[in-house]
Amino acid sequence: MKKVNLFLVDARNLKFKDLDVFSFSNEEKTVIDRLKIETSKIEKAVSFLLKRKFVGDYSLNEYGKPISKDKYFNVSHSKGIVAIALSEYPIGLDLELIRPYRESLKTLICNDIENEYIKSSEDFYKVWTSKESLVKCIGTGFKCNLKAIPALPLEGRKEYSGKTYSAKALKINNIAISLTLETNQEFNIELTALKIEDL
Repeated sequence: MKKVNLFLVDARNLKFKDLDVFSFSNEEKTVIDRLKIETSKIEKAVSFLLKRKFVGDYSLNEYGKPISKDKYFNVSHSKGIVAIALSEYPIGLDLELIRPYRESLKTLICNDIENEYIKSSEDFYKVWTSKESLVKCIGTGFKCNLKAIPALPLEGRKEYSGKTYSAKALKINNIAISLTLETNQEFNIELTALKIEDL
C-alpha cells in the first residue's frame, strides 16, 4: 500500500521572536511582513521552514500552488497548526481546528447530501477539509462551484472532472485533517509530530 508522510507542527505557543534563530530569504521576509496577525506570520514562517526541510527548491504554478520538479507535496495551516504532506502522487492537504462555524458558510459550500451529513462542527470541518484537499490536489484554487466539489466519501475513492482520487480523513486532538491523492490507489499515512527545533 502507498504511503504519505505527514509532518505536523503545533506552533500555537510560539511567539514570532522565537523564530529569530532562523534566517529567511528576502522574498520570504516580504511575504511574512505583509501579514498583520502574529499567528499568520508564524504559520507562514513555519510553512517556509517545512518546505525548506522536506522539499528544497520549488516554484508556484499559475494558480499559486507550490510545486516541485521531483516530488509532490502540499502544506496547510490553521490557528497555529502547520503541516506538510509528501507523496509520490499529486496531493492536496487541508487541516482545520474544529470550532463553531457559520450556518451561512455551510449553505454556501455544501450540496444537499453534505448538508444532510453535517450534524456537528466536527462534521462540518471534515466536509470542508475534504473539499479543500481535493481542490488543492487539483491545484487550481477555488475557481469552481464549491457545491460541485465532492466531499463525500471522506475516505476512499471519488471521481471529479474525469479523474479518480483517493481520500483519507483524520482527527487529531481537535484538528480535522484531509488528504487527497490523484490516484485510485489506497494509501496509509505516516504521521510525525515535529517541534520547532526539529526544523
